[in-house]
Amino acid sequence: MSILATRVDQLGREQFAAQYAGVELSDGGVVVYRKPAAEFDQAVRALNLPGAVELRDAPYAAGELQALADRIAHDIPYWQGRGFTISSVGPLQDGTAVEVGTPEPDKLAPLLPERYGAEPPVRVLPMGPVVPAGG
Repeated sequence: MSILATRVDQLGREQFAAQYAGVELSDGGVVVYRKPAAEFDQAVRALNLPGAVELRDAPYAAGELQALADRIAHDIPYWQGRGFTISSVGPLQDGTAVEVGTPEPDKLAPLLPERYGAEPPVRVLPMGPVVPAGG
């Protein structure tokens, strides 16, 4: 992550956790995803970053999504006991959803809202099991 993104990420996580969703690099700058908040926008601008800064709205803050991701990760043994492999889980940096990777996306996807609710949403993607290096 570039120094630009690192500075924004640190500011967001430390001082604006209720608004900050994530950051990604763009051509010559960063895109900052956040729940709209004038104070946060002003704080980002006050960083005087040398590249372009684009502020984009996000429906959820990183902490909200991370809490759901942590619940799902904690439940991996539960899902394994029901015959499902969860290969990855984590919040999307654009603040839209939690992403879950599994070899059985079509079977697992309808079960997740039953267990965790519909908000924040979970996006299920096809992904094979994680194989350790040399394994």
